[in-house]
Amino acid sequence: MNPDTDPANLPVAEGKRTETATLAGGCFWGVEEILRAVPGVIDTDVGYTGG
Repeated sequence: MNPDTDPANLPVAEGKRTETATLAGGCFWGVEEILRAVPGVIDTDVGYTGG
């Protein structure tokens, strides 16, 4: 992961917190595109789990 885009290194408004969600889907690039459009989503990464 690029440290410049790692959500842990991104600024967060004071008093706000971030959460991490791990999701699984068939075509992960399609799922990523949908998630990037969700308000409040800071970053998405795709990859294989156990594969």
